[in-house]
Order: sequence, then structure tokens, then C-alpha cells
Amino acid sequence: MNFGSQLQFQATTPSKRIQSGESFPSRRIRIALVEDQIEIRENRIKLINFFPDFICSCVCATEKETLLAIPQNHPDVVADGHFSAANVRD
Repeated sequence: MNFGSQLQFQATTPSKRIQSGESFPSRRIRIALVEDQIEIRENRIKLINFFPDFICSCVCATEKETLLAIPQNHPDVVADGHFSAANVRD
């Protein structure tokens, strides 16, 4: 099953559990997504935002774009299955 594709970022509201302060995490886990294929990126954004404790904080199509976006967005996790520093040459 493939959960990847390009989508526009759409935030969801925190779960009731987080809003009430009942348990960990105390805030949503921010995920930076790196995916160059539009359909895969869109599906992955939907998947990440489906879970109430996660939010897709930024979406990048290239590794170079990611290196510029990370300092501005402060994600907790960077989701990229094929990142390689050797790919960033420009």
C-alpha cells in the first residue's frame, strides 16, 4: 500500500486528548516531509495530518529545499526515505 503523493499543506486541529492535557504528547509532533513526486507527497500529507498527534509542518520537493526549510520550521521529524547529502550539489 502506497501512502505517498504531493498535496497542499492542510493543518488539522489537535486531538481532544491534547486539548484537555490528559497525556503525552503535550503538543503535536511536527513533521517535515520531503518528496519529489506530487501524488506521493499529497497522500503522505493526508496520512500524516490524519493522525491527531501529528502535523505536517513543511513540505519540500528537493533535499536542497529541505535544508533551507528546516531552520525556519523547526520540525521534530524529517520524513524522507531517499535523502543523500551527495544529491545536494547546487
